[in-house]
Amino acid sequence: MLYSLMNKDVEVSRLDIGDDGVITGLSSVSSPEHMPVGTMPQGKADVIQLRNWWHNRCIPVTRDGAREFLERAGLSNTSSLLTRSYGLSLSDQYWIRPVDSSLGWGSVNFFENPFTEDVGNLLFGRPISGEIDLASPDNTLTVSSGRDGPLSTGDAA
Repeated sequence: MLYSLMNKDVEVSRLDIGDDGVITGLSSVSSPEHMPVGTMPQGKADVIQLRNWWHNRCIPVTRDGAREFLERAGLSNTSSLLTRSYGLSLSDQYWIRPVDSSLGWGSVNFFENPFTEDVGNLLFGRPISGEIDLASPDNTLTVSSGRDGPLSTGDAA
């Protein structure tokens, strides 16, 4: 599927992302100055570096509770989790949207909008009831933060 890599509301590039959440191609770069750091060696977009950058945004499958969470959510890997949640994070303003979507940064970002604690709760072995809501910055936490629990909406401020 074709996605726009966005930096806030600036379209940075167009990416082909497979159903498994892995970047399979780079169709175009519309704003090279906004490309993620390290993805433009020698001033030219590098799909391998972009794929590595995307992979490094994902929570590692070796994280405690990750395999159980993926099974419960019906996801094949953490890259597909990242794709399903627009790749949003609290560490930067990058995200993806389907090219035919009119979604804007103001309606999806975690800095201004509430988010769920479902992902974090499940990763920490806490039960949730009902459907899993994937709108969570916990989808992109890649290192141990020394926290005793998931992020909460109050942590975004």
